[in-house]
Amino acid sequence: MDSSDDILLEFILEAREILDRLDIDFVALEKDASNEKLIANIFRAIHTLKGSSGFFAFKRLEKISHAGESLLGKIRDGQLTLDEMKTNKLLEALDVLRELIEGIEASKIEPSGDDAQLIKDLLILASGGELVTSAVSNSQALYPSGALTPPKSGAAGMSQELMTHSAQTIELANTSSQIKEYSSNIEHIRSGEISAPVRVNLEVLDKLMNLVGEMVLARNRLLPFTNQYSDENFSSAVRNIDLLTLELQERMMKIRMQPIAQLWSKFPRLIRDVSHECGKNVQLVQEGGDTELDKSLIDAIRDPLVHLIRNSIDHSIEMPEARIAAGKSSAATLGLRAKHEKGMVVIEIADDGAGINYELIRKRIVDKNFVDEGAASRLTDSELIDYLFLPGFSTKSVITHLSGRGVGMDVVKNNITNIGGSIEIFSPRGQGTTVRLKIPLTLAIIPALIVGCDGESYAIPQVSILELVKLDLSIEENSIEDFYGVKVFRLREKLVPLLFLSERLDVDKKECLGEAALNIAILQSNDVRFGLVVDKIFNIQDVVVKPLDPLLKGVPNFSGATLLGSGRVALILDVDGIAAGADLAAKSQEIPAHAIHTTPEIQSEEVAMLLFDLAGGHRMAIPLDLVERIAGIDEGEIQKNGNREVVHYSNEIMHLIRVGEYIDGTKTARGEAGALPVIIPRASSGLIGLAVECIHDIAFVSKHLHIANPPQKGIAGCALLDDLIINVIDLDEILVMRNMRDGPKPYPEVIDVNVWH
Repeated sequence: MDSSDDILLEFILEAREILDRLDIDFVALEKDASNEKLIANIFRAIHTLKGSSGFFAFKRLEKISHAGESLLGKIRDGQLTLDEMKTNKLLEALDVLRELIEGIEASKIEPSGDDAQLIKDLLILASGGELVTSAVSNSQALYPSGALTPPKSGAAGMSQELMTHSAQTIELANTSSQIKEYSSNIEHIRSGEISAPVRVNLEVLDKLMNLVGEMVLARNRLLPFTNQYSDENFSSAVRNIDLLTLELQERMMKIRMQPIAQLWSKFPRLIRDVSHECGKNVQLVQEGGDTELDKSLIDAIRDPLVHLIRNSIDHSIEMPEARIAAGKSSAATLGLRAKHEKGMVVIEIADDGAGINYELIRKRIVDKNFVDEGAASRLTDSELIDYLFLPGFSTKSVITHLSGRGVGMDVVKNNITNIGGSIEIFSPRGQGTTVRLKIPLTLAIIPALIVGCDGESYAIPQVSILELVKLDLSIEENSIEDFYGVKVFRLREKLVPLLFLSERLDVDKKECLGEAALNIAILQSNDVRFGLVVDKIFNIQDVVVKPLDPLLKGVPNFSGATLLGSGRVALILDVDGIAAGADLAAKSQEIPAHAIHTTPEIQSEEVAMLLFDLAGGHRMAIPLDLVERIAGIDEGEIQKNGNREVVHYSNEIMHLIRVGEYIDGTKTARGEAGALPVIIPRASSGLIGLAVECIHDIAFVSKHLHIANPPQKGIAGCALLDDLIINVIDLDEILVMRNMRDGPKPYPEVIDVNVWH
């Protein structure tokens, strides 16, 4: 690309930013026409666009911008007041300018066309006239009494002021001085004299992301070799590669992340136009615009969000007179909210309208022969909502360009599920509608649990995992029960439906109930919680998501594939697809409510603990709220800092504490090569690692601990889990003992240790 192409690209990017900003500013100005600062900003933006257009000899852009500038100049000087008619015409001009910019980007030349009527309308408004409604030709104008004489047909009859405006088209800014000035600004930006963001082609970022993904795959294949070879230099080199790959991955992810506000900036104009067309008054409220999402996902959710916003205004929000009759404000509120939740981005589109008309849906599904009248009468509100996602379904009887064609919610749902997201609709009768979208942060690299089934490995996205359970079937209380054809087991007094992965994949028809213990991953699919029984549970690792071949797109239960460290391919399980294929949502509703009820008293009396063993088989626990993460440390990585053991971990120095040395009657944990489990607690400063013998799973135990008399060192108390006594460590005391033994230097304080008090 030569220098002229670079300058043209700068112009296109600048023009798009100006137009996007103007969309927002015009909508804001319409609500506060006296905002002089906003008017001045809009005038400067149009003036900048006009000047840049002249430099490139884009005549249509220049003439439209100049006509708009003439109108805005009168508004800025206080000679005219902005009203709906002027705002509509200025927004129409912006739409034409945006089309011209897109044409220039595509062909590097300005598209041909006739803008005479648009320019004439802008100049009529600038001269103080008013445009007539659509009932009369837009070429005619009405003038205020005593102002200007209505123009006769033809140029001869045009008023002198109008002729003056028409003649005021700027000569093309192709003089050497202007070229030098524009080029000089570009050179200043390039030389760093003016701080400006670096714009990178999205295709380049995609290629870089693919390369980072390949590096992660190569890293995963390299890591297992450190357990097979005891060469310290080799292990050190692999650790450095691991850390560098992790940092590169994190930085690459941040580069692709963009605040969702960049997408939301286009919605005020959309809401303004749609609400005016429907004759409704809608106020927009935005929260969480700084929530970041992968650029590719922002592009993927743009159309679904536009459709949902239009649906909310057209279907859920009432007309102003109906709102007043219902005791509401005539102006409806439409809220856009975004936040991070459990590794996902949650986006909500909520309104305070009348909500979904369930009886109309019931009538429509009968009319379309989806169900008979008797079955329709028994459907709940949540079941009726499911019909909104059927192709060809619409509650509108009259077709408009907004709705009525039956093309919409099915496409929205497909677009969201195609990127690994989900959609839920909540609409209490008469209380508005909330649509909740759950979107993954990125599609490229995700943490996943690797499990085994029938000799093959599969990956479960970590965002869908609630906990892991090893169910010992030799204990009578752990038996598998059957409720209305659904296999369930009791987890903390609550029944959880069970699915067997071997059955869902049709790889092994026999059930695993004859085994001594079951490995269960407790998963969440929308509002359904269930257990997935697998043969083996391996580990959690970052996996690079590869799309399935088009031939496999229709295969259920899988959302993608990845390459493991062994070089073998592992399919990524589609948790929502597995739950839907087993019809868990309907079956869960059939389970008697009393059987799955958990009283608030039980919930409030329990606290989550991470269970682990010390040498000698002593079962211990630490409150889960204190645990930041779990790691595996090679004994060969441990070094000395004075009389303390330290490890280079995640670009920091982590102080290692062998918990067994501070608990009465236990031994020091000494793991084999690559096999020392370490619990990393959440601390206010520094990095601490608690070395233990073996880490188990998470359990809920009573927060009321039994205190021994006399108290034992390093133990806060004990609790009963089934028939097993669990000792809970006192991390505060362990740290104090460590400081007393090692010297007077204070150790980093740990936050909220006694969470069960």
